[in-house]
Amino acid sequence: MTQVLNNEVLYKSEDGKTIIYKTYSQEMRRYGMLKDGKKGSRFADTTYRHIFPFQDDRAAAITSDNQYVWVDTDLQESEMDELDVILVEVTQIEGSRCNCQDKVEELGCDLCEGGVIFNELNWRQVESKGQRLLFEYDSDYSTFNIVLTASATFANLMVDEVWEEVELYRNIRLYINNHKEELLQSPKFLHVCVLSRSIQFSGVKLTPCSLSVELISVPAINNQAQNSYFFNYTTFINNSK
Repeated sequence: MTQVLNNEVLYKSEDGKTIIYKTYSQEMRRYGMLKDGKKGSRFADTTYRHIFPFQDDRAAAITSDNQYVWVDTDLQESEMDELDVILVEVTQIEGSRCNCQDKVEELGCDLCEGGVIFNELNWRQVESKGQRLLFEYDSDYSTFNIVLTASATFANLMVDEVWEEVELYRNIRLYINNHKEELLQSPKFLHVCVLSRSIQFSGVKLTPCSLSVELISVPAINNQAQNSYFFNYTTFINNSK
């Protein structure tokens, strides 16, 4: 089911009579748009991996097949030239604000993580070697390096966290989001027990893992757009005119 994200207004006309909202399908993990105007409402296909806010009647968007396009206020696509593609590729992709944000419902919402809908483009598996997995996670203009290593036995009886396998990556992201201030100072190391459930054998399996998280990229204070790996979107759109 596609949901209209009321907190994500991508465009609003000067007279306030035309508004374009971002929409989201949890099943497809894709974004779309709803245009609400004088001539009624109209949906754009929910086929985008990300949609940036409109600036001067156009928005940059990333399609399902990773093509970079412009979308106008009539929800029509047009090609993006090579220079603009290069700029948008290094533009920070932010999560989307869920309808439950800052409400009581946020605590039990299965659509978001702390009021923000996670965008899969911000999570990348960089390496897989034996029992060792390496990921990168972008959050608030910072990039974190994550190393997860499974072990055959428990090295000790100390376990910092017990996480369900199906929620493992989500819990890693939540842990990072809740410990950003500490990660600015030094890396974090955890002993994690991953719990896997088997319907076939009606049992559970516990896998001990070591987890390390390190901040590898952070923007300079008060000089973010110029010195960060990521461009600020407003800077990008203005430079591309």
